Amino acid sequence: MMDETAPPSMQNYWKSTYISELSDSAIETILKDGNSITSPMSVIHIHRLGGEMRRVGDGATAFTHRDAPFALNIVSCWPNPAKNEKHVNWTRNFFDAPRKFSAGVYVNFLGDEGADRVKEAYAKDTYKKLVELKNKYDPSNFFHLNQNIKPSLMEMKP
Repeated sequence: MMDETAPPSMQNYWKSTYISELSDSAIETILKDGNSITSPMSVIHIHRLGGEMRRVGDGATAFTHRDAPFALNIVSCWPNPAKNEKHVNWTRNFFDAPRKFSAGVYVNFLGDEGADRVKEAYAKDTYKKLVELKNKYDPSNFFHLNQNIKPSLMEMKP
């Protein structure tokens, strides 16, 4: 369904956050940076959340931040690899401003953003449970790609 919006060989970079409100201030912030978009192929998504995902209790699954009303995705897309820095910088700069409205992040919308961003995707207790599972089933961190949750022993290493 979405293949035509992401043809082969396109360059992509994205940042995402849940946002706690879609206030006038949040909308103005998004519009200000959205107006400086660097590629006509880039998109800004604001997803309305709620419904069934809110009907599941906190702690019932690893998915948290069920009370976040919106998700904001800033997706840069461009054809020329020589222009990477321009579009990546636009995305990063855009992302900095709406962070004041942040209410966590959906783990599947994360790129390679580091351990702190992975922790943002989970409630504290949920993250602790996931580390315990990692300690039990993957203490050597064999499965370490993507949005890695490190075992306790690895968390202590620099």
